[in-house]
Amino acid sequence: MTTRPSYAAMAQHASFEHERLKLSDESIRLFQVQRGEKNEPLSLRMTQFSAHRRPKYKAVSYTWGTPQNPRQILVNGKAFALHVNLWHLLYHLRLENEVSFLWADALCINQFNLKERNFHVQLMGKIYEKAESVIVWLGIPSPDRVEVRAMDFVKEIAAYRKTHSDAMFINAYARADLQHRWQTLLRMCSPSDPGSYWNRTWVIQEFLFAQAVEVFAGRHKLEWEDFEDLLDLLRMQPVLASNAVISQILQSRTARLTLRRKAGSQSSLHELLQEYSDSACTERRDKVYGILGLASDCIEDSETGQTTGIHPDYETHIVNVYLEALDCIQASLPSNTVTPAAALLILRSLHIRHDDLSDFIMKAMLTNAIDFVSAHRLTITPEYVSPVIKSWLWTSVRDLQQKLEAEDWGQYIGYQIQKVRSSSLTPARDRVRRLSSNTKVIHASLPSDFVRNMTEAANLCGDLSLLHNYPCNHNLQMPTDHIPLHAQDKATYDNPNLRKPSVVLEQDPQSEVLRLGYACTNTQRGDFIVQFRGLDTALIVRQIWHECKLVGKAMMVKHADLQYEEAIDPICDASVWSSHCWRQHNPDSVHFDTDALSLAELMMKT
Repeated sequence: MTTRPSYAAMAQHASFEHERLKLSDESIRLFQVQRGEKNEPLSLRMTQFSAHRRPKYKAVSYTWGTPQNPRQILVNGKAFALHVNLWHLLYHLRLENEVSFLWADALCINQFNLKERNFHVQLMGKIYEKAESVIVWLGIPSPDRVEVRAMDFVKEIAAYRKTHSDAMFINAYARADLQHRWQTLLRMCSPSDPGSYWNRTWVIQEFLFAQAVEVFAGRHKLEWEDFEDLLDLLRMQPVLASNAVISQILQSRTARLTLRRKAGSQSSLHELLQEYSDSACTERRDKVYGILGLASDCIEDSETGQTTGIHPDYETHIVNVYLEALDCIQASLPSNTVTPAAALLILRSLHIRHDDLSDFIMKAMLTNAIDFVSAHRLTITPEYVSPVIKSWLWTSVRDLQQKLEAEDWGQYIGYQIQKVRSSSLTPARDRVRRLSSNTKVIHASLPSDFVRNMTEAANLCGDLSLLHNYPCNHNLQMPTDHIPLHAQDKATYDNPNLRKPSVVLEQDPQSEVLRLGYACTNTQRGDFIVQFRGLDTALIVRQIWHECKLVGKAMMVKHADLQYEEAIDPICDASVWSSHCWRQHNPDSVHFDTDALSLAELMMKT
């Protein structure tokens, strides 16, 4: 009988190396945990199986955790270093005498082989969908055992409901003295640690594709059907759903993932990024790659077997992932146009910085691939277009306040009949200046926070330094070599003395409400403020005969009389800035041509 090695003897074993995987027949590796005594090293047996010879297996969904202090195990008799979180799961499965074939990415994928990693990313949805069940590993229970207490609470409710009616359940569990138990369940469903299971990007796809789910915290197990049944009951009972803690449970990521899994619904890549923009991952590309299997516009064609949209590649530049995602979203829209908010959502999801854009453009220039950069043309349509009716300069906050307080606002608001000259842009096919005159009765007063918010913005907001003047080739397309410039060089473009941004006044063509804001120093009366839904950044555009020219950036300031929606998109900032156009107004359906990198430069705060 062969004696198993001790931990002390592990160092003498050769390191495990994955055998070459047969990618042509969608082969995957599966392993089994070998039986052993409590103090013996973990030993696994790993085998490669083709798609048509694959046995029943369970897939493991977990978080990798930190790479510090890995545990040594044996795989096919050879030493392998494993992250401690997965080691704990396999150790507990051995204690439970789990004999199923298992799949776990850290073991079954050769992480040093990029070709194999790319292959598995495309196959990941199938791996979890074909699994007999998915083992969700929450890790070792926390010191206060909140996961165990929450799981026991769910199991207790499931057992109670087998012999009692819904009305009896409400009487028994909606009591005020049980509020702390619901609070415990909420803590499990909405963990504060960004590295915890429910907050990670990859688990979204793994959890949603599962045929059945077994949740483990240490040796404690919960059949997830019990939690699903509880959610159904809570949603159907208004007296329960109205409870503040229970309402938060229903809105938690865990509940939303569970309900989506039951519904089996697919969404577009854009919708998925909006839903899970706050999920966490170590590899930035995984923010897109980790949800591709769920995206209805990036799915495999059942007839050809070809995958449309994005093809995962961990060697590609992070900016290229942005371009591919933008192309995918644009192709799925009926009008083939893309919103700047969608572009910014991708940029923020991928955590793309100005350094990434600069590096991408410089490499493109060195390899003569600049045509590829400019090839990503886009058409964008603003929700709001309105002319600047006044623009003036200021030197200090005190100077600004004095000028605003001394301004004769009566010429714009108050009880009087005023001559209004409105200027608008005509459609792109026939852009000429069109002026019209009419009379209008104004019935408004100056909002109490109108001037105060402007001075507060000048005092507190560092974003003012980002309202640069921009060179422009055509419409909203910038010269490619301008984007990589340092922020200081951008600040001095057409503004060598670093003057403070202009104050601009604007009045909605259909309303008496005024707005103030800050804009690039080159702004003039008659320029147009262009805004897009969901963004706090506005653009200044100038019409010169039949052409439009980008002048620079602007930001409009909120005040009490403005009508706007809060948090309409996860990328909106809660600040003094007007988060989107407060009243949609683009009667001539003005649209602009740009490219993906110019749009990134305009939307990012750089």
